[in-house]
Amino acid sequence: MSIINRFTNILQNAVEALAPQASSIEEFTFHWKRITNYYIESADEKEPVSRTNIPAHLQQMLDILIAEELELIEEFGSAENQTGPCLEHLLHQNILETLTTFGRGDTPPGMKQQVLHFATTLLGKIKQPLLPHVNVHKPVIKLVAICGEVMAAPTEKEEVHFLCVVCSKIKLDPYQVNFFVQTPTLPNIKRKSPNAIEQIAEELDDISTKESELVDVDVKALEIDTEAGTGLKYYHQKRDEFLLAEGLLNLTKSPDQKIAVKACEGLMLLVGLPEAKASKTLVECTQLANFICCKLSKLISELPLTLDPADVESTEAKWGLDSYSAKEDKQAFTGKRQLRSFLSFLDFIDTLIEESHRVIGSTLAKAIKLHVFDKVLKDLLLATNENTALSITAVLTKTVQDCKSQFIIQQITQFMLGEEANAPEKKNDENGNNVRQTLITRCDHISDELAITTLRLFEVLLHKTDKLAIENLISRNLVSRGYVAPVDKSIETEDEPISEASNSAAAEPEFEWDDSDVIPKTNPIIKKEPEITAEQLADPKKRLEHMVNLFLGVVPENLRSSYEQEELGHEQYLRDAHTAFRDGLKKTKRYNWPAKVDQSVEPNSDEFFPGSFTSMLMNKLSRVLDQPYDINLQVTSVVSRFCLVPHVYLTEYALDPLITPKSSSQTLYSTLQNVVKVLETRAARIPNFRDKLVSTRKRLIGMEQDFDNPEHRTLLEGVIVLEEFCKEVAAVAFVKHHAASSGIENLTV
Repeated sequence: MSIINRFTNILQNAVEALAPQASSIEEFTFHWKRITNYYIESADEKEPVSRTNIPAHLQQMLDILIAEELELIEEFGSAENQTGPCLEHLLHQNILETLTTFGRGDTPPGMKQQVLHFATTLLGKIKQPLLPHVNVHKPVIKLVAICGEVMAAPTEKEEVHFLCVVCSKIKLDPYQVNFFVQTPTLPNIKRKSPNAIEQIAEELDDISTKESELVDVDVKALEIDTEAGTGLKYYHQKRDEFLLAEGLLNLTKSPDQKIAVKACEGLMLLVGLPEAKASKTLVECTQLANFICCKLSKLISELPLTLDPADVESTEAKWGLDSYSAKEDKQAFTGKRQLRSFLSFLDFIDTLIEESHRVIGSTLAKAIKLHVFDKVLKDLLLATNENTALSITAVLTKTVQDCKSQFIIQQITQFMLGEEANAPEKKNDENGNNVRQTLITRCDHISDELAITTLRLFEVLLHKTDKLAIENLISRNLVSRGYVAPVDKSIETEDEPISEASNSAAAEPEFEWDDSDVIPKTNPIIKKEPEITAEQLADPKKRLEHMVNLFLGVVPENLRSSYEQEELGHEQYLRDAHTAFRDGLKKTKRYNWPAKVDQSVEPNSDEFFPGSFTSMLMNKLSRVLDQPYDINLQVTSVVSRFCLVPHVYLTEYALDPLITPKSSSQTLYSTLQNVVKVLETRAARIPNFRDKLVSTRKRLIGMEQDFDNPEHRTLLEGVIVLEEFCKEVAAVAFVKHHAASSGIENLTV
C-alpha cells in the first residue's frame, strides 16, 4: 500500500511541476488540503509521519508565509499592521487550532514533533505579532500544555525550543504573558472584533494586577520540601495556573544537559517580565522555588567536607553547559567537579534573581534562606569538626564573593548576622544570633587557617557594603559617639569653624588632590607628635594634613624598614583607596545615612562597647607583633575594608586621631599607638634591630633568601605589616576626609 501511495505522490508532484504557476494563496491552500486529505483518506494510523508528505507540505506552508511577509516588507517598508492573504487564511480558517489537535493526538505518530516545529518556526520567523490573535494564542496555549509531560520524551528538543520562542515573544510584549496565566474570573467585555489586537490588549490591562495592589508572597506558605529528594528525579504534576512556567521547570530536570540549560534560558526570560500578577503566580503556583531550593540543597550536601580554602577561592564556574572533562577531573583536587556544579548553579540562581521581578527575586531569596541556609548550611557551618567548618566557611565566602544580586546578599547577611540593625549590641550578650557569635569567635580560633578563612568571609561581606551588614556589625554601636570623652564646655571648641569651612567647598562626585605636601614622596621626616596650633586646625587643609601625618608618624623613624627603599607605596595606596571609597559611595547612596557627625549629641559617661566585631578587630590588631604573618595580612586587610566604609561615625571613630577618646575606648589610632609603645620596649632589647628589620623586608619581597626560622621572625614581620598598614590607613584617611571637606560625603544621602 505504501508503494502505491509513494507512486501516487510522485505522479502528483510531476503534474504540479507541469501545471501553470499558481498564486501564493492557491499554493498555500493546496498544501493545507493535501494535509487534511491525508486524515480523510488514510486508513493506516500507525504509519509514522516521516513516511508521509505531511512534513514537506508543512514546510512549504511556512516558506510561503515567510516569503509573503518579505514581499510586504519590500513593498511597505514594514510588515507591521500588514497581513498577507496566506496569513489571513491561516488565522481565519483556524489552521493552527487544527494542527494542534493533530499534534495533541500525535496522529500519525510523530505529528506532535512536526506541529511543534511548525509553531516554533511560525512564531520565530514571522516578525509581526501573532500571539495577540485569538486564533493563535489559544492553540499555542494548548501546545504549551503538552510540553514537559514525559521525561526524556523524543520530542523534548522541539518542546523546549517551542516554549523558549513563546517566552521570547512575550518578552517583547510583556502584557501577553496574561494569556498564559489562568485567572479565576475574567471581566465581561464585549469586543468589537475577535482579532482586534488593541481590544485584546485593553482586556488584558483590565485583568492584570496593578503593582500598587501587589501583596508580598508568604514564603512559609510555599510548598517546598528539600528533604524528600524526589523533586529533581521526576517530572512533577503540572498545575494549571501557569503551564508555560511549569513546562519549562519540568524540562530543567531533563537528563539531556542541553535541554535543561535551554529550559533555564526560558525561565530567565519569564522572571524578568514587569507583570506583577504573573510574577506572583510564578512563585506561588509553580514549582520554581521548590526546584531551586531542592537543587541547591542537593549540591551543597554533595560537597566534600575536606575542601582547601585556596582551591575554593581559585575555582571559577559560570552557568551553562559544563565542559569539564574526565581528564581535568583526574588532574584536579578531590571534589572539584561537585564544587563547580554548585558554583555553576549558584551563578544561574544569582543571575535569575538579579534579572527577575522584585516579587520573584525577594521571594526566591527568602525561600533559599529559609530552606537552604537555615536548614542545610547552618548545621555544616556550625559543625565542631574543623575540616567541615573550614570547607563550608570557604564555600560561603565564595558564595558571597560571586553573588551580585542584592536580594541574595541581604538574605546571606541575615543568615550570618541576624536582622538587628538599630539597637546597640551589648557586651557578652547571650541572646544574639548564634551564627554571628560563632563566626566572630572563630576569628580568634586556635587554628590559624580557620581564623584566616573566617576573617576573609567578613572582608568579602564588608566589600559588598550591604546596609544590614554595616549597621549590624559596626555603626549601631558608634552613632551614640560613646567613644568620645565628654568635652569641657568651658573650653571653646574649634569644630564650628572647621565645619563652616567644610561646607564652603563644592560637591563633586569625582575629585583630584594634591598630595605632594601631605604624603612625602621619599624619606618622610615626621616627628612623633607633630605640633599644630588651634588656629591651624581651623583650616581644613591643615587639619587634613595633620591627621594624615599622625597616622604616618605612628611608627617612629628609627623603627621603620622602608626608609632605604624608594618611597612609592603610598601612591598605590591612594589610588586603591580612592577607587574603593568611590565604589562604596555609589553603593551606599540610597541608604540615607547621615552626611556628617552630629556634634550636638553629648557622649554619655557609660563604658563604651564598640560591638563584638569591632572589638575583635581592634584586639587582633593589638596583637600584630605576636601573630603569624598570614594572620596579620588578613587582619589588616579586614580593618582596611572596615575603614573604607563610607559612614561618618565610623570615619570619626577609626580615622580621626584628633578626637579625645575615653580612657576605656579602643579607637584605631589609640590601638596603633599602644602597639608601638610595646614595640619600642621590645626593639630596644634586640641587637641590630634596624638591620634585621630591613633584611626581613627584603626577604618578604623576594630580594633575599628565605631562611627556615630566622630569629624574632614573628616580631619583625609584624613590624613590616604594621608599617605598611599605617601607610594604607593614612591613604584612606586622606581620601575620606578630603571627600568630606569637598562635600563628597553628601553623595551618601
